[in-house]
Amino acid sequence: MDLEIPERFNAAVYFVDRNLQAGRGDKIAIRHEGRSYTYRDIAGLVNRWGNVLRGLGVEAERRIALLCLDSPEFVAGFFGAIRVGVVPIPLNTLLRPAEYEYLLNDSRARLLLVHRELWEPLTPLRDRCGFLRHVVVIGDVNPGAEITAGGNVIVWGRLRGVVHAGAGGDEEAVVCALDLAPTQLRIAGHIAVSPERRKDPGPEIARIREGQLIADTWKDSRQR
Repeated sequence: MDLEIPERFNAAVYFVDRNLQAGRGDKIAIRHEGRSYTYRDIAGLVNRWGNVLRGLGVEAERRIALLCLDSPEFVAGFFGAIRVGVVPIPLNTLLRPAEYEYLLNDSRARLLLVHRELWEPLTPLRDRCGFLRHVVVIGDVNPGAEITAGGNVIVWGRLRGVVHAGAGGDEEAVVCALDLAPTQLRIAGHIAVSPERRKDPGPEIARIREGQLIADTWKDSRQR
């Protein structure tokens, strides 16, 4: 049997796009927690995640870490990274904090995609993971929870807890959430209780502009 290996091969094209090209876009690809996701839905999530990585400046061949539950978000994070040439590193969800510290430093991962339920044990590790810049949290961050990163913080859900982006003094860092209403918002050395609330909550991005923390509509959250 002749096996033809293309000069260029992207696993996201083979496992995701190929199903659309074969006319299976409306077929169910994943069932998760009572909801069905079609191949078209998954392709949209994959493309969205690829856009997020590009928007954060994660370069091709850089590594990112995925600490995720079995979910569509894991699939999107894994194949979205591959689509834009980034190397995804799935982490075992049953490890201890010291083991996560070793893996994050050894891999030099620049970004961590993590489910909210798995974030708490990693909180003390921020100052000991020198290569990690950005944190993307899947799920709601409720009052009492705290997310800190040296770079950007993205919450794919409601942000109600405490968040600190640019913890090393980076005033270019941003905080993004699908619903932004933190108990306390901090970027570098700038602190606010909460940005001014919109009448209809929606995706927002908080950043420093002219020395003040402001929030605008987060348009990148809708990109596909």
